Parts: sequence; structure tokens; C-alpha cells
Amino acid sequence: MLAYEADGGPTVRVLLGEPAPGEPLGPVEIARCAADPALPGLAPTLPPRPLVPVHGAPHMHQWLVDGSGRLGLVDFDRYALGEPELDVATFLVELETESPRAVAMAELAAATEAGFAAAGGRLDPDRLVLWTAHKRLAKVARTAAALRPDAEAKARAHLDRLDLAGLTAGPSAGPAGVIPR
Repeated sequence: MLAYEADGGPTVRVLLGEPAPGEPLGPVEIARCAADPALPGLAPTLPPRPLVPVHGAPHMHQWLVDGSGRLGLVDFDRYALGEPELDVATFLVELETESPRAVAMAELAAATEAGFAAAGGRLDPDRLVLWTAHKRLAKVARTAAALRPDAEAKARAHLDRLDLAGLTAGPSAGPAGVIPR
């Protein structure tokens, strides 16, 4: 079980205050520890750019295939102007964590990015890294808060996928390592 480190360990900010040294931490607090040093300093360094139409939640359950093999996207309740990296990160993180697959995740991520580019889309690798980390952290927190007997185990599995090492290097870490599995 992970616990708060009093001797130079990560600062843990919880809604009710800091846990005492040696007190066990849940997955949500662990995710906060991981994100604390990396995420806040990254976003302000990204230059502003025009927003584009985005789906907002293009996970695998939003895609339908008809009898002829044509692919369609449904459920546009989160449609808005935003950054396309949000949609790509959502799709890839959900695919990574919620689907059985016979193809390596790195190969699927490369194909997704290539398909996006072939359709005329332009992805910013720094934004993709940031949105991917955001989606993974959100998944840890949502899973940990779920009313399921296996919530903590599932949250820890999602947490194990979280790799913020590239984020601490700041922008231009590149897409490598965005979806390592």
C-alpha cells in the first residue's frame, strides 16, 4: 500500500488537508501526487491557437459500423469548439483501457494519428501529451470514486498506465510515450 512520504516525498493536497506521514493514500490522492509537479507548469507554455469543432467524447462506444463497413460517429451532446488532441486522446485512452485488442496499442495510436492527418487534421504533439495525461488522470479519479467492489484495484491498474515522465520535460516531449502500451 502506498503511503505519504514525509521525507521529501510528493506533496499531497487533499480536500480535507494533508494526510499524516505514513497514512495510506487512495488512488485519487496518488494521481494527484503524480500530476502535481507536472501538469500545472505545462499548459501556460503552449501557444494559443484557433479552436476547431470537436466531438468531445469519441470513445469506442460512439462509433458504429453499418453492413457495408462504413464507419459513423454518434452522440454529439459534447460537440463544441476545442482542441482536436482532446478527441484523439479520449479515443486512444478509452481504447487502451476498455477494449481487448489483438494489435499493439502503439500501432493503433500511430494508425489513429496517421488517419487524422490523412483527413486533413493537424495534431500538436505537446497538446496530445497533455490531453492524454489529463484523460488518464481523470480515468483514475472516476474509477476510484465508482461504487464498485473492485474500484480501487481498477483505479490502481489505470494508475499503472499513467506515465507523466515526459511531461516534466515540458513541451516538445513529442508524441513518443503518449500511448506506450
